[in-house]
Amino acid sequence: MSRLSPHGTRAAELVALAAGRADLVIVEGERRCVDLIERGFSPRQLVVAEGQLTGLVPALRRATAEIVEAPLPTYGRLVGSRSLPGVAGVFERPAATWHDLADARLLLGIDAVQDPGNLGALIRVAAGLGAGGVLVGPGCARPWSVKALRASAAAAFLVPILELASWSEVDGHNLQVATAVAHDGVSPQDASWSGRWLLVVGNEGHGSTLDGRAVTWPLAAKLESLNVAVAAALLLSTITACQRV
Repeated sequence: MSRLSPHGTRAAELVALAAGRADLVIVEGERRCVDLIERGFSPRQLVVAEGQLTGLVPALRRATAEIVEAPLPTYGRLVGSRSLPGVAGVFERPAATWHDLADARLLLGIDAVQDPGNLGALIRVAAGLGAGGVLVGPGCARPWSVKALRASAAAAFLVPILELASWSEVDGHNLQVATAVAHDGVSPQDASWSGRWLLVVGNEGHGSTLDGRAVTWPLAAKLESLNVAVAAALLLSTITACQRV
């Protein structure tokens, strides 16, 4: 075990990983790290907050040869949270290509969702409801940032994710496009969903910039809209049920 210097180069490198722009990512929380280990993902190293080492579970001790203890302020900078769970794992980011999405009948597209909490929740919804992959479009938060991974409960490791420089990259992949809109779209229960589909959701203020079949979840109350992750969950579950028929 080594100790992290608060002002050293290594601490700065680890904090930089939290932005989600590198091939290594930070997953915080003992339970999330154990879940990933049980699914076959091996951490490169574990960073343990000062004073938490004695309570480290055996599964984490066995998972890596390198354990680093960090002073509490440094650990807080690393995970971007004052609520310190005590353990963070450094994992290799899974790589995905269009080939991994070739057989998917339904993908979730995320357009200009800038809040990492909403983005992470959308990825969790996609993984939980059986979407074959997630396309993260321009203007979105980073799906591999520590904040988005926290919100997704590390579900980003469980579903293929492609980050797109432009939505034009969708062209040529035999995908029909449906866009979620707050009002005046067709109800998903009343539409046909044969073939391969990309359901695109956007931020709650402006929706999606893509053109496609407009779909709206009917609301009982006169609300402006649902939270984007809630709307995506309702639409995905309905579309997948229609595709199974």
